[in-house]
Amino acid sequence: MHLFLVLAGCARAPNLVSISGQVADGRDAEAEAIPEVQVRTFDNVFYEVDSVVADGRGWFEAQVVANADMYIEVSAPGYATAGFAGMGPAVGTAIDFGGLWTTSDEEMEIIDSAFYGCAQEEGALVEGQVRLSVPGFTPDEGQDWPIAITAWARAYDSQGNIFPACYLNDEGTYDAEAVSTGDTGRFAIYGAPSGAVTLEVGYDVAEQTSSQLFYIFVPEDGVVSLYSVYLYI
Repeated sequence: MHLFLVLAGCARAPNLVSISGQVADGRDAEAEAIPEVQVRTFDNVFYEVDSVVADGRGWFEAQVVANADMYIEVSAPGYATAGFAGMGPAVGTAIDFGGLWTTSDEEMEIIDSAFYGCAQEEGALVEGQVRLSVPGFTPDEGQDWPIAITAWARAYDSQGNIFPACYLNDEGTYDAEAVSTGDTGRFAIYGAPSGAVTLEVGYDVAEQTSSQLFYIFVPEDGVVSLYSVYLYI
């Protein structure tokens, strides 16, 4: 019993390291930092590790658990609450600009308008675009990998419940009969589960199906925007 007490007393607190950077207000080249954005970090069981507010230039520094799964939530007035999943670094690390970003309420309205008619339930949204990484092809400067026109997506919560995606037609409006991404490569999962979510994205070619799993963090009533999801063929 005495030995047990000694060992228990030696239990170490998690090793915390800092991440720093700026949260972008979009994903394009003209994106700017969001001042006074709130950044919250969580460990692998969703215990809040840190909560900070960026300064007037958008700079923040927050603590995460080193070498362990981490989840990050960013939020600001006029923007969607966005979630990110990753691995905590071994040492203090600066995140590249654009590594954390969120979408303005105006941009969210554009997304909702494109998918108007899809079951826009209360809750979170997972949306994005799927592209193919093709062997032997190298995009030119300023280009991206080709859009996956036969891709599909679905999310799973921790109980294995399935949340299917909605898709657009080739003109960029919601198509209730579409079962794949089409020319836009885009998908949206409205009413997605929150927390740790498994996203399965696949494609069908010549009667063959291939898929990949992605592990994402979806904030409650928030959004995860994935531009782009790259499938390797």
